[in-house]
Amino acid sequence: MTIRLGIAGVRHGHVQYLFDTAAQRPDLVQIVALAEDDPALREQYAARLNPVAHHYANYHEMIAHEDLDVVGVAAVNNERGRIVCDSLAAGLHVIADKPLCTTLDDLAAIEAAWRRGDRLLSVMLEKRLWSPTLAARDLLA
Repeated sequence: MTIRLGIAGVRHGHVQYLFDTAAQRPDLVQIVALAEDDPALREQYAARLNPVAHHYANYHEMIAHEDLDVVGVAAVNNERGRIVCDSLAAGLHVIADKPLCTTLDDLAAIEAAWRRGDRLLSVMLEKRLWSPTLAARDLLA
C-alpha cells in the first residue's frame, strides 16, 4: 500500500524532509497534492512533484477533493493549529512541522480533534536521530 500524502503549506524549510522521504521511498509514500496560498511558492514546489499531483490555493480544497491518507503541515506557524484540526476532523493522519501550534487554545482544539478520532498525529522532530544530536546526547550521558 502506498501512502497518499498531501502537503498543506510550504512556508518552512523542514517541508524538505517530506519531499526527501517521499523521493527515497516512492514504494511507500507518494505526494499526490500540494496546498499553498502563495502562488510563487506553490508553483516552485509543484514543479518538483509528480506531474499528476494536484495543486491548490488552500488546504480546504485539497482535503475536499483528494483521496489522502496523511496531511503534512508546514504552513505559517500560526495557521498550523487550524490545519491540523481540520485534517484530523476529515479523518486524516497528520504529520506537522514544529511548532505544532502557537497558542494554548490551538493546542486544546488539536487535542480535542485528535481524541474524537482514531488518527495518528505526529510532529517532525527530525534532528533527534541526527548524528550531531546523538553525539551530544552521548557526551551528556
